[in-house]
Amino acid sequence: MNESDQGTQPDLVVRSNARVGWALALSGAAVVAGAMVWLLEAPGVLGQVAAGTVAGLGACWCWLGVWFLITPAVVGRTGELWVRLAPAHSVRIPLEHVEAFLLQPGPALPWLGDRVRAACLVVRLAEKAQPWSQQRRATWMAIWCGPYITLRGTWLEPLCVEKVHDWNAQLAQLQRQTHPCQASSEQPTSAAAP
Repeated sequence: MNESDQGTQPDLVVRSNARVGWALALSGAAVVAGAMVWLLEAPGVLGQVAAGTVAGLGACWCWLGVWFLITPAVVGRTGELWVRLAPAHSVRIPLEHVEAFLLQPGPALPWLGDRVRAACLVVRLAEKAQPWSQQRRATWMAIWCGPYITLRGTWLEPLCVEKVHDWNAQLAQLQRQTHPCQASSEQPTSAAAP
């Protein structure tokens, strides 16, 4: 899902929540800094090993935040849509199987249930698109149930109706680029007046 994979900019991008990325990166950096101070003051080898371990975990946490900042949640290019279901797991879906983006309320985080709700982005797939419409997966970032992939809004850039309309317009443009004959046959034609 790297933007450099094909050497072109993607035509459709849904960004990750920058606040989450910054929070992870900065808290990880703070843990590393604290562990480095502890490492300098730690008595004995065991204390130094513990401080080094904490510094390593903090560095991983910081890296996760930076990765979250630079990696989009959804990327669309001619012919394909990449959807991130978890930090290290994205799926490639052929564009002809994607019908639309929808906005709906849903649980903000799975462990909070319905007590805390957030706007969610839904990727609607064609039901006839086997096996894409038959998937069932759930992660803490997304739920894929049948022809609906629901991305929790907690992990996405702020969502609103205007953005979803823009993404649907970009999706339609990508689909026209991918299948120009099919797109032109779907549009009504009008006769020019003499």
